[in-house]
Amino acid sequence: MCIADEFKNIQYWALVNKLIINLIKTIQLIFRRPNINLDLLSHCLPDIELVDCIKLLGIYVSSTFNQSEQVNSITLAANQRLYLLKTLKLNGMNSKQLDCIFHAVVMSKIIYAIEAWGGFVAMEMAGIIDKMFKKAKRWGLTTQLFNFKDVKDERCNYLFNKVCKNPDHCLFHLLPPLRPMIARLRPRKHDHQIPSYSTALHRKSFLTHSLLKGGITAT
Repeated sequence: MCIADEFKNIQYWALVNKLIINLIKTIQLIFRRPNINLDLLSHCLPDIELVDCIKLLGIYVSSTFNQSEQVNSITLAANQRLYLLKTLKLNGMNSKQLDCIFHAVVMSKIIYAIEAWGGFVAMEMAGIIDKMFKKAKRWGLTTQLFNFKDVKDERCNYLFNKVCKNPDHCLFHLLPPLRPMIARLRPRKHDHQIPSYSTALHRKSFLTHSLLKGGITAT
């Protein structure tokens, strides 16, 4: 079955359930490798606009998993909020209060769904976020100098531990089976089998990366 036939099935399901799909507001995104020319890909649904990047639940999703749009968006918002914090500092707000507001209006923007997109951020894009962190510390808007990699790893580790410990977690069913209980050479962060991966992008995804990292690193 081709994608066009599948889309017709979706439209039929919507019609049966008294829903209408607005084709004007519908777009399509084709995930592809960065080195593949978009012109060589077939336009699967010719009546629907083809885009290279979409914003889904506040996160930019690119056809090649390039995170430049996401990073540029959050750093633009974060830098604008730094000027708000700078104004508050000039009006006498102390360091403890500035730390609290920095976490509320800047860090909250950085860590939002970072587990989903953080692993795909290239080194040069991470440097843009780190540059913003250094500016915040230099201006005295936060007492702690943050680093994107450390922030991302902390959030991913926290979520991964929650997933592993809670069978009712919505991501738990995505974990591979448990490994046989045999003698181990070193302590592990989890008891699940080590997954295989076929591409670098697959390895960078949240669960795959966490399983690989936790399978070879002692607690």
